[in-house]
Amino acid sequence: LVRAGGDRPGQAVLMRGRRRVGKSRLVQQFVDKAKVPTLFFTADKSTPAEAMRLLAEEAGRSTLPGAALFDDQTPTTWDAVFRLLGAALPADTASVVVIDEVPYLMDGQQQFEGALQRAWDRDLSRLPVLLIGVGSSLSMMEQMNSHGRPFYQRATPMRVDPLTPADLADMLHLPAADALDAYLVTGGLPLLCADWQDGAGVHDYLADALARPTSPLVVSAELSLDAEVDSTRETRAVLSTIGQGQMEPAQIVAALGGQVSPATVERRLDSLLALGVVGKDQPLSTRTAPRTARYAIRDPYLLFWLRFIERAVPLIDRGRGADALNRIDADWTTWRGRAIEPVVREALLRMPPDRLGLPEPH
Repeated sequence: LVRAGGDRPGQAVLMRGRRRVGKSRLVQQFVDKAKVPTLFFTADKSTPAEAMRLLAEEAGRSTLPGAALFDDQTPTTWDAVFRLLGAALPADTASVVVIDEVPYLMDGQQQFEGALQRAWDRDLSRLPVLLIGVGSSLSMMEQMNSHGRPFYQRATPMRVDPLTPADLADMLHLPAADALDAYLVTGGLPLLCADWQDGAGVHDYLADALARPTSPLVVSAELSLDAEVDSTRETRAVLSTIGQGQMEPAQIVAALGGQVSPATVERRLDSLLALGVVGKDQPLSTRTAPRTARYAIRDPYLLFWLRFIERAVPLIDRGRGADALNRIDADWTTWRGRAIEPVVREALLRMPPDRLGLPEPH
């Protein structure tokens, strides 16, 4: 579509997916194959002023034909950043602009989104450019393209999901049961799956991964939580407690031994729900009863990590990965029986009615 031309050849995509699912790698491979002028900027937790400076610096190093326009420029508003970007983009050939980790640039006043909307409507969409916004916060990326937000309906949403058990069976040459075990341990995250030896069972994979304190299995969850979840002691305590199997609010409060008040637990649960780190299930009833809600970790890998790896990190760091593996082996069968239930349930919900022997809905 970008190369097809027209009055507004510009196209925008908002790509979302959980952290470490491979979004940035996928976009980079696309850019490498496209072989067109490109700007690839990755945002972080910098202040807005610092983010503008860093984006200008990256644009100056990019392959855009007007990259030199950013030399010695220190824009102080997002409008100024996007005006420079519009001038730097080619008008006669396709180009790509990637802004990774967009949620770091979003703010309560929607200044970034408003400036992007104005630049897109006035200039950028009139150029043959593909704008790709990437983000790991599922809720914030959905908000950016929701009604009432400045960039509403200006981008095509795209979600990158982890590999499925069927994908793992094909990729790792595993029988069905072993592929499901691999999914429960890795959550289908490509980085973890790439560390899995072809045809290896779950015990062999864990023995190898737990012997290395820096293996993706050991470090990926901590890195993701540091980036996604606020670092308050209460939030991590609530999350860890859910990971250990305490699912109702009263159970969570009791498991924390009174160290966190029920009101604080409720606030932390709300923040984790907003981030999509946990999910909430309500019993089917004609009446809503908040106290009967049950909370669960949706990501299989994070669930496994919180249950078995988080508390074993000191052992693994001391080179006692075998001891950590023994603890997993002792509880594996019982834990797996519970952990597989939501995986099967979601698979059944995705199946068409005729595959389940059910009548077609009317």
